[in-house]
Amino acid sequence: RDRMRTGLAEARAAAARVLRMIPAAAEQAHLMRMLAVGADDGMGTQTIVAGDAVPATPSGNGALHAVPVTIDMKATFARVMEVLVRAEGDRRLVRPIRIEIERPSEEKGARGAAPSDNLVEARIELDAVYGSAGVPQQQGEGER
Repeated sequence: RDRMRTGLAEARAAAARVLRMIPAAAEQAHLMRMLAVGADDGMGTQTIVAGDAVPATPSGNGALHAVPVTIDMKATFARVMEVLVRAEGDRRLVRPIRIEIERPSEEKGARGAAPSDNLVEARIELDAVYGSAGVPQQQGEGER
């Protein structure tokens, strides 16, 4: 019996590392705070724009919706990766849609920062999934 309890605890811990929550509301404020990075030498600019909610499934049926979020930033590659790690590490379901990272060319460097400043230009498009009241909550949700 103890072995079964230990096995169950290990299975729950493993599931908690990979399963993502689908909240009932969009929770855009949480999402924006999570994706925003602080200013330092490795950060040039960052703009985060959330769009209007769209159906989260290809059929468009059901109670799941997604808020499309676009992050445009000029930063070091490490800072761009930090945003991706934050999105991936969040407990809610955040789906990457498109990731574009490029080093500014010489022409772009002429009108902005010098190409040698080690900053890249990145555009990250994500969908933050949420469900309406018709979606059953995960077992154990709200017990914490």
